Amino acid sequence: MSLVPVTRIYAGGLYVPGAMTRDLLRTWLEWTISLPEELASSSLALRRFPDLPGVPAPLRGRHLAQVRVVHTGTASEGERLVRPLRAMRPMTDTVAEMPHADIGGVHSDPPGPVSARSHGVMLGELDEAAVERIVDLAGPAADLPVGQVEFRRLGGALARAPEHPSAISHRTVPFGMNVSMLVPPGREAAIEERQRALFEGLRPWSAGATLPNFLAGGAAQPHEVRAAYRDADYERLTRIKAIHDPDNLVRVNHNLPPAGQGRVDHD
Repeated sequence: MSLVPVTRIYAGGLYVPGAMTRDLLRTWLEWTISLPEELASSSLALRRFPDLPGVPAPLRGRHLAQVRVVHTGTASEGERLVRPLRAMRPMTDTVAEMPHADIGGVHSDPPGPVSARSHGVMLGELDEAAVERIVDLAGPAADLPVGQVEFRRLGGALARAPEHPSAISHRTVPFGMNVSMLVPPGREAAIEERQRALFEGLRPWSAGATLPNFLAGGAAQPHEVRAAYRDADYERLTRIKAIHDPDNLVRVNHNLPPAGQGRVDHD
């Protein structure tokens, strides 16, 4: 195992109005089929922005669709690859060469902590029926709270079998879906219900699995942690836990209990 030196990337986001959600979804799904591994990350997010003074005027109070890209190859090659997305004439385009240290700005995440609730699941191939369901559930006419519904194209280098044992499971699943929404005081139950409706609506495309980095906050329940691993990977990790932490002292995390002990409860 070795680290890969990456000092600069060709990356950013392209926004289109929410009314173009259906067309952007179709374009993005077709575009991602043959991407090279150098285009290391691509996702599409459907986002509802709050109507607040701190939000940039072009985004304030609007439903928008955004494609995010991170390309580790040359800027000229990245520009060529992104051309089909730019053909849709995005209203905002921040894709450019930048230092790798600026990668945090690609998703336009808040610069500081916010009260949000996130859940995620992995999805199989998304067909035309899936596009229509996504538009119904999270498009501009949907009751989407402030936040985002994001679809990530997986595969590429992730899908290759590792040379050494790895804790990363479900490598060949093609998509991940992550839902993150702001939670105003007193709205916790309503946000949870809205997120459940999104996942239930896309259940026909669910792969029945998740990823550890989708287990944020309240999502880190035992059954969801279990869904982040294949059987063989989960069993190997719990055996290791039984050797090095048989009393499950390291437990304030996405917890895997020591093998043979099931769920370990502490006062």
